[in-house]
Amino acid sequence: VGDRLGKLALTDTGIYRREMQVLSTCLAAGYPVASVIGGGYTDDLEGLVYRHSLLHRAASEVYRQYRL
Repeated sequence: VGDRLGKLALTDTGIYRREMQVLSTCLAAGYPVASVIGGGYTDDLEGLVYRHSLLHRAASEVYRQYRL
């Protein structure tokens, strides 16, 4: 929450769930996935770093689930 430009109002949990859903859906369908991180329009650097890490955490979890 606090995304001044995107206005998605996602919580950290919501971001993680979104990443898990997108990655899982793509891999289940056999689509390769590449990802980049954007945004970060905040002065809270620690919070920003944590939110950006959620993609990597989700990717690691999906990697384990699919035994890649």
